[in-house]
Amino acid sequence: VAVYCRLATKEQDTLNAQVEMMKRYVANHPDWELTNIYCDVCPSARFSQRIGYAHLLRDARGRKFSLVAIPKPSRLAKGVCHITMLTDKLKEAGVTIDYADGTHTTGVGDLMRLLLAIGK
Repeated sequence: VAVYCRLATKEQDTLNAQVEMMKRYVANHPDWELTNIYCDVCPSARFSQRIGYAHLLRDARGRKFSLVAIPKPSRLAKGVCHITMLTDKLKEAGVTIDYADGTHTTGVGDLMRLLLAIGK
């Protein structure tokens, strides 16, 4: 299991808190083994600056993990188009996304749940 965290501003304490929360989240799943943590500090629209996400995608394509845990959908992206694009890239690499906030991304009604979660 990989973890992805992102901040839109340079609030390092908040990023550290996000990372620690996700470590606890993974630890609460005994069948999961944490492989790596990827982080970015930049606005969601600045994909060229998202080095952490680029490394996450590279490792996903290299089959280094099959599941990525993310605190909530807005940590991946804010806009529906962007989140759909990034989610599709991970799914194409064979990676399932697990949002720690309970948002589900597989099965019927995904798009509506995702739209509601992005608005939170």
